[in-house]
Amino acid sequence: MSYNDGGSSSSNGSGNEPIFMLTTEQLTTLSYIDIATASLSVLGAGSILASVCWTRTCCLPEVTPIFHLSLADLLASLCLLVGAALYATNYHGFYMFCHYLTGFTSAFYICTFLLTLTYGVEVYIRMRDRLIRKEKTCRVGKCQLVYVFYIVAWGLPLLVAGTLSLITQYKKSDLLPVIPKNYDCSSCLPLFHYNDNVCWTENNKTYHIAAKYLFLGPMIFIIITNAIVYYLAFRAFQGSLLNQGLLGYTQRQEQYAVRNKSILYQLAFFFCWLPSLILGCVALYSKFDPKCVYWLYIVQACTSPLQGFLNSVIYGWKRDGFTRVITENTALLGGSTNRQNNDNITSSL
Repeated sequence: MSYNDGGSSSSNGSGNEPIFMLTTEQLTTLSYIDIATASLSVLGAGSILASVCWTRTCCLPEVTPIFHLSLADLLASLCLLVGAALYATNYHGFYMFCHYLTGFTSAFYICTFLLTLTYGVEVYIRMRDRLIRKEKTCRVGKCQLVYVFYIVAWGLPLLVAGTLSLITQYKKSDLLPVIPKNYDCSSCLPLFHYNDNVCWTENNKTYHIAAKYLFLGPMIFIIITNAIVYYLAFRAFQGSLLNQGLLGYTQRQEQYAVRNKSILYQLAFFFCWLPSLILGCVALYSKFDPKCVYWLYIVQACTSPLQGFLNSVIYGWKRDGFTRVITENTALLGGSTNRQNNDNITSSL
């Protein structure tokens, strides 16, 4: 990703090539939208974490996946919120802070990508286990293989972001001697541009370009892999139903529920990140002028930061397995001993 503020199309300080960037007014508008949408995600992810902490259920198999996902969503949304607020309030002197902030904003969002894949893998393992063993010996959140996914989902993006941020940290000598007019070489808003290194000398350009590909790569990988994983999970679930013999009305309803939830998870991810994916791919073209597709930047600011809010709804409050655990443990904290044993596999999806 690139992280530069902008002015209008012009030539850079050395007069070599035109600079295609958004104007300061346009960027300010985007920062206000980011503040609004990121705030919704903070509230959504925060509500999940608060409920889980209050009921002390973070280690329960039905809760662990959404706990990790909500934590990553919260951290990503907070980083984006702080960066957008700094830009919107005409900050001064926070260049290096924003440099690290945007790096870890991208890292936490990549964590959310990998955690959605981890959730899908957990679902697939449980469906496959049901098909092979005809019993539920591997419950969501309890398979040891999944622990590796959690370690990779958290550790790899943060390690890469930390390393890249240290490598690309800069001094005044790293900036071009003549900063182009109407340009501010700051880094608080994560946006896609083609020639996003107009402010930098040759020493740091390669690393900033690499940061763009390190964000696009995992996004494309997750889109493809999630689709495959949920397809395999659905096929495994179909096989388990066929192993039971007669495929009646109840089994068909379960089949439809699994299919619809799988599609819903994919649609939510596409809704949030398709505008960013399009911008990232178009930004690979050397003559890309972001002002021509400013409307797409508006759409991106409205959808991408909403991921935490949508995840809190579809993976949390609208998922029967999660709400049942939260309700039961809330009742136990209140002194009630009534528990419902609902072992319907679709409630965990």
